[in-house]
Order: sequence, then structure tokens, then C-alpha cells
Amino acid sequence: MSFIAETIGGVATPRSFCWLNAAGATQKFYYDFRRRSMARWAEMDKELPDLPIRWGGVLACDRTPEERQEFYERQRQWDTKTRRMEETELAVIEPQVDEEQLSLVKWGLHVPE
Repeated sequence: MSFIAETIGGVATPRSFCWLNAAGATQKFYYDFRRRSMARWAEMDKELPDLPIRWGGVLACDRTPEERQEFYERQRQWDTKTRRMEETELAVIEPQVDEEQLSLVKWGLHVPE
């Protein structure tokens, strides 16, 4: 396997090569496809112990409360381990995020996979 990139991180962040998650899918077949891809990354992580993968999950706070609730309900229908987290829990899981920003969203969702 070869990775060719103009710069490390691209538009995601200069400190990461890519983000792996299935949470962004809005249709079940695409969610399943992305989960299978993540399973392969997990296999590669075991096969290549020096591969710097950090499995941190997804924290979703960027949508309206109604959109977050819809996302949460869809994830639960798909039997994911998505958790609703209140402002204080969000601050623990993401200590780098400014408390004022967290107070604006009140609650978010954590998808551990």
C-alpha cells in the first residue's frame, strides 16, 4: 500500500493523515460499508503495531439540537454505541475545547467507533 499526499493532513488537520469513522453516514448501507473499512484499519493496526492510529471516536456537537437528536436516533436504530453527553461530560472528553463553546451546544454525541 502506498500513500501519496502533497502535504500531511490536507484539509483535516496538519497533525493527522485522515479521520476514520462511520458515524457520518446517513444511510445504513453506507454506514455498514464504512464500518467494514474501519474493521480493516483495525486489522492493519494489529498487523503494523507502529502504525500511529488513535481510536478516539467521534464527538458530534456541530449540528442543531434537532439534527443531533435525529442523528442519535438513527445511530441507536443501527445498534451503535452512541452516547448522549451533557456539557460537563463533553469538557472531560475534550479538555482542549473552550468551556464557553461547550456551553453554547449544551449537549453532544459521542460515537466511540
